[in-house]
Amino acid sequence: MNLCKTIRTIIFATLAASMLASCAAPTFNMEIAKPEVSDLEYEKKSSDSYTFTVRDNRGKESKFSEGTLQFNILIGGKNINEVEELKAALAEELASRGSDIKFTSDAQEDLKLDVVNFKIFNHRSNAFSPLITLTQFAGDLWVNGEKQRIVSFVKRAKVPIWYITEDGIVENTYNQPVSLIIQDLATRITQRLDNNKMSDQVIKALVAEINNKKTDDTTRYFKVYQLGFSNNKSAIPYIINYLDHKDDYVRLAAISSLGLLDAESEVTRLNKIFTSAKIWQDRAMSLKALADIDTPEAKTIVDTEWERVSKLAKPNKEEKWNKNLLSLYR
Repeated sequence: MNLCKTIRTIIFATLAASMLASCAAPTFNMEIAKPEVSDLEYEKKSSDSYTFTVRDNRGKESKFSEGTLQFNILIGGKNINEVEELKAALAEELASRGSDIKFTSDAQEDLKLDVVNFKIFNHRSNAFSPLITLTQFAGDLWVNGEKQRIVSFVKRAKVPIWYITEDGIVENTYNQPVSLIIQDLATRITQRLDNNKMSDQVIKALVAEINNKKTDDTTRYFKVYQLGFSNNKSAIPYIINYLDHKDDYVRLAAISSLGLLDAESEVTRLNKIFTSAKIWQDRAMSLKALADIDTPEAKTIVDTEWERVSKLAKPNKEEKWNKNLLSLYR
């Protein structure tokens, strides 16, 4: 058998297996990595210390992985305990930012996080389409008896080359989103506790890396997210520059970051993206950012969309996904 024929045979077999997987929906074992701790530089001004409790308040039937394909998620060769992994990763991330937070299993009334939703939803239309993941988190953060719903949402997609659990697929659609979720949660927690933030100088250094033509796309979109994780509103004018970026994930990171920074001045801009963006992911992320900002104007936009999609008897895919996203805030 010559080389060309061998390659054609391998490709045909791979595609056939992918199509079979899409139809029969077998369960795949997927080994993911532990979330990465960011190397972000914060001012670390606070000297206060806290004890923190993370509780699993999800429904009994909740699953970490759902969707078109059935994945059994593993870490270190063992079935994942996603809430325990989240707690461990969150402790590392907060420590790296200089926050003195000690995690405890004892119920604390002054500081706790109730996990309401934490899952990765996957979607694949056919054997030739990308694997899409919507990684989502919803939880109630309690600080001194006051509750705040915090929501994190990351959309990623990648086309498999050979098989559905290859390293590139796992890294792009599972590892990276989970790491971003952890960093997002750490940001929301520090906003409530000590408002630990990045300096203006660090933000300018991040912007220089983002704008460097030699920066690869993955690093670039992570850096844009890091502007959102800065807790420093001076990053907002820089973020606005990336709302029209040609790279999908840079745009999504920029839109999401406006919500993370509670950019009240950008509600009109975000509403324009929601009503006129060409693709669903931009519209959905702007809707999330508006829900995070939660001013009266933003709340009216979000509530109007929630009422609309909730009443639909036969919603299309976008309307279903919008409803799912908005339900994280309910």
